[in-house]
Amino acid sequence: MQQQQQQPEIFQENIDYSIKVPQRILSTTSNYIPVSSNLGHAVKVPLGAIIKPLAVPKENEEDVCVVQPGAAGIVRCKR
Repeated sequence: MQQQQQQPEIFQENIDYSIKVPQRILSTTSNYIPVSSNLGHAVKVPLGAIIKPLAVPKENEEDVCVVQPGAAGIVRCKR
């Protein structure tokens, strides 16, 4: 008997490019990030970021939403 191979699930990204993160919350060493690891290795630009998700918002900014995971605990990505 032949076994049927399962087709891998196709991941559809839904990215909202209109979102702008304030620099005091996310600061990167480069304004542009290579689109592939091969390009990143070729250009040899060191990438780094300082992330401050709990930075105090300014007067005219909204608070950052805090998620309460509940009894299930923190949701983690599966690889």
